[in-house]
Amino acid sequence: MKITGTFDIECAAWDRFAVAAVYLPSQGDHGPGESILLRSIGELVDFLIARPRSTWWAHAGGNYDFLAIAEELRRRQIPCAVDLAGSRVSRVVGGGIVLRDSWPLVPLSLSVAAALAGERAPELGLPCRCGAACGGYCAIRPGDKRAQVADYCAADARILYRVLRAIEAHAAELGLELRGTIGGTAWATARAELELPDADLPPALWRQIRQAYYGGRVTIARPRATGPGSHWDLGSAYPAALAATAIPHGQVGSASGKDALRCLTIERPGVYACEVTVPDMFLPPLPARQGERVTYPTGTFRGVWTLHELAAAMTRGVTVDRVAWCVVWEASSVLFGDLIRRWWAARAKAGRRSPLGEWLRLLPNSLTGKLAEGPERRSARMFPAEIKFCEGRRPCSKLRCVGACGAMEQLDLLGQVWAVPFYRPATSGHIQWAAYLTAATREQWLTGAETQGRDLVYGDTDSIWTTGRVKPSPAGNGLGQWAYKHAWSEWECAAPRAYRYRDQQGGGVVRTAGMTITDEEFTSGRAESDRGVMSFVEAAGAITDRNGGLFRRRHASWTLPTRGSERGWYGDRMLDTDERVTFPVAYGAQEKVEQSGRE
Repeated sequence: MKITGTFDIECAAWDRFAVAAVYLPSQGDHGPGESILLRSIGELVDFLIARPRSTWWAHAGGNYDFLAIAEELRRRQIPCAVDLAGSRVSRVVGGGIVLRDSWPLVPLSLSVAAALAGERAPELGLPCRCGAACGGYCAIRPGDKRAQVADYCAADARILYRVLRAIEAHAAELGLELRGTIGGTAWATARAELELPDADLPPALWRQIRQAYYGGRVTIARPRATGPGSHWDLGSAYPAALAATAIPHGQVGSASGKDALRCLTIERPGVYACEVTVPDMFLPPLPARQGERVTYPTGTFRGVWTLHELAAAMTRGVTVDRVAWCVVWEASSVLFGDLIRRWWAARAKAGRRSPLGEWLRLLPNSLTGKLAEGPERRSARMFPAEIKFCEGRRPCSKLRCVGACGAMEQLDLLGQVWAVPFYRPATSGHIQWAAYLTAATREQWLTGAETQGRDLVYGDTDSIWTTGRVKPSPAGNGLGQWAYKHAWSEWECAAPRAYRYRDQQGGGVVRTAGMTITDEEFTSGRAESDRGVMSFVEAAGAITDRNGGLFRRRHASWTLPTRGSERGWYGDRMLDTDERVTFPVAYGAQEKVEQSGRE
């Protein structure tokens, strides 16, 4: 892992430069390194590009620091390539240097990760003026020359270097094949140790199998509950599935019609496109796609599921009316069991709540996501030497472009920033394994949730909130067991992954996905924030002239769905106003109601 040095940027009001620090390790990394302070973004870029063929790391730089540097490169009209991972910039290559984000490898706050290297994260020590207990960041001024701000920035850069070297040492001790991301590390290690084959599915077949990959399950059973209740958590749900689930491997084949039905009858491992009928029940077992949404309906509908999920559904009274086609493999077996149990034991030895234990918790979790890595990707270019247009090359079709020819899409209005889609199958992209593992996790959640009956309040992938006294099974603190987390009261849920409750001490707790909000904002259903900066793609689209930039403050608004909306929908379930419990609806019913409302 090449590390020329590490750096950090401190800003005022999120998008006004205050100070930057670079840490250069000593020769051979045996003595104290050198910390260099830079007083402008121009000085920082000058310092970095003065060292060609160098690689610089920043913690969570893809959300913040890299955008400031990319804007300075844009201002100087220096061509560069920007690798994107969702809304995050994972790498920048330009001006003869490479910028790498350490967050994909160490997805822990630096205050936690510092302990990996035996360090203690510094405190800024400025008084908070915003009232949000920000730690004093709101008190940083543009071009801040205070020593404590400079010392804090320099300490962050130095500690990051120590953390990266500590991860290298831990990886060597644990026999890990270290890569630039924790998911890449997990896959490279598993592939080498278990002699796993590289994924080589043709594009059309990969997309066909991808239909059986649904992700986690969220169920709002009671929008409100007085309590008292309990919260249970499934210990390392995805690693538990990796350790116990037989996944398909070997020669792959496909069939349709009667041949596909015969494959299902003899239980050939694979994925099956079926028409099924789900009887009325409180927790239907099969996910279905309705437009862009994944729902869990009753009634007759079609979908694609793994053999594992179909078999579990049939034990609950679901009938398979027709099999259209299948993709099957010659065998199935548990491939990852020994490896996952060894990682689990290493985590227990390190201490489950220790920083190393937290990193080892994320290692197998990232593997399931890595197996679902798709071949259709996108990067960005600033000032590209050549602009490419669509060539209509296979494996694209008239209905779907997969970016195989590298045709570019203009992101800004000035023609400086371009998106470059490309098609590159991942060696880890065994989408059938990811489908099996997520299906197994949904099945384990469903088994636990069914023990609660109508006492179930809420569930999300690996958690159960209930007013019942029956423990989900198997209960315990081991891998794949249901562990008791805490008691609660006065529960209220507005939408999937947006809820609040009172803890055992009577304090209010608000949980929302994607944005931190207060109790008052939850009550009003609205929140606004200017914390942070725009993503690279958002900022590029907002550039209107040469005074615009890629490093600008993000103004975000967040709105909860109407509380107990007039039609009573909570996720994909309808509220029974008499019992105050939601119930599933027949396939297509929600679309009909919504269409009626629009008309």
